[in-house]
Amino acid sequence: SFPTRRSSDLLSLQWIIQWYLVMTGIALVNQVRTLAAHRYNNDGSQLDATAQLLDSVTLSGWAFPTVLAAPLGLRFHALHHVLPTVPYHSLGFVHRLLLEELPLDSPYRQTQERGIFAAVKSLLRQSRAAVPALTADHVAREV
Repeated sequence: SFPTRRSSDLLSLQWIIQWYLVMTGIALVNQVRTLAAHRYNNDGSQLDATAQLLDSVTLSGWAFPTVLAAPLGLRFHALHHVLPTVPYHSLGFVHRLLLEELPLDSPYRQTQERGIFAAVKSLLRQSRAAVPALTADHVAREV
């Protein structure tokens, strides 16, 4: 006779689907966070330190989605570009010190977005504005 298997011996389809959804959710949050970390205002040329700073984003505020998507020091991506040797867990403290000391017109202050949704919305708005310009430039070069 054939050996019988108990249902607990096999991975259930429900368990596989749950873990697939969890891992997909984690990957999605990571992709959104990665997108929100930069403004992508670059034509491919090398950036100086200020341009690299201005192309990076600092996610301000304590809204739950922002803290969930970018915990600890990940919200301070622009600061990471300025001071790459500062440990990630110290970036929030250094950020607050800089905001106390820097003048209001400092380039660092221009890196701030009011949360991850605002950063993604700004990126989408910027990309929509850039597409017609890129298309017109491409057509002009072809003619």
